[in-house]
Amino acid sequence: MNKITAYIARAIAESLLYALAAPWLLLRWWLARRAAWRSLAPVRRGTITCPACETENELARIAKCQVCGATEAGSLVYCSFCRTTSSTVTCTGCGSTLRVLDGKR
Repeated sequence: MNKITAYIARAIAESLLYALAAPWLLLRWWLARRAAWRSLAPVRRGTITCPACETENELARIAKCQVCGATEAGSLVYCSFCRTTSSTVTCTGCGSTLRVLDGKR
């Protein structure tokens, strides 16, 4: 086989491989986006319920950043000063730590 024929055969084989892998890659992408959308449900809702005392905890209130110490009225999950995100908040009813961003409570 000469170089041109080998190059064309390789291009055809690569194209076939990508065509066969595309549905699987699309499915994996879709499942990852769906999981990310579901994990952000408490943030979209604006509240998170404590499983211990069933208190509704607002995610938008005056809060102190755990990293930089800034106090601001806004999200408990995002600090606009140091731009950090927090995956946990403290329950106002019982003081337990609640996971917010990873979807587990």
